[in-house]
Amino acid sequence: MRVLFGCVLVALLAGSLEQVLDAGGQPPRIAIRLGSVGPLSIGQDLESLNRTFPPDRRRAIDLKLEGDAVPALELTLAGSNVRGGLVAELRRQNGRDVVSRIRITDPMARTDKGIGVGSTVAELRAAYRIDWVSQAEGCRCLRVEELGATFELDRSDPAAELEARMTPDAVPGRLRIVGVMLTKAG
Repeated sequence: MRVLFGCVLVALLAGSLEQVLDAGGQPPRIAIRLGSVGPLSIGQDLESLNRTFPPDRRRAIDLKLEGDAVPALELTLAGSNVRGGLVAELRRQNGRDVVSRIRITDPMARTDKGIGVGSTVAELRAAYRIDWVSQAEGCRCLRVEELGATFELDRSDPAAELEARMTPDAVPGRLRIVGVMLTKAG
């Protein structure tokens, strides 16, 4: 009985270790899904955020979008070395502050197909259907409706100067993703 218990315990610990570390000895990927990234989701209220992210991993900020005050929280994922790698934009709904959009800059967050910050347009294109291209408000972006996500491209690369009415297939595949904005609840 003791041997069986010991084998079960070793198997459980090994399984837990696999969940903590992937094959490269890195922290696990945090899942980007429709309307959520890891423990953060669109529609989540501020009280829940404060319970999920301790004070040392959250900071209140003002995004000041278009000259207006826009409250948000900079959040750091557990195990990440990217401080503020998530930004939860807040809006007032039914008398409560809730997450309306989520911006991701932490490369630890990935879709189930492995796409996230640092991926290339070619990798994004191979994994998902790109629905449209935008170059508005200083953002050169690709939209994947399936994920409710806009993928921001690296503007420091000269190839990121997208042409008006450019099709998704015409965007250079070498361009890197520097941010992901989730805008639809799951």
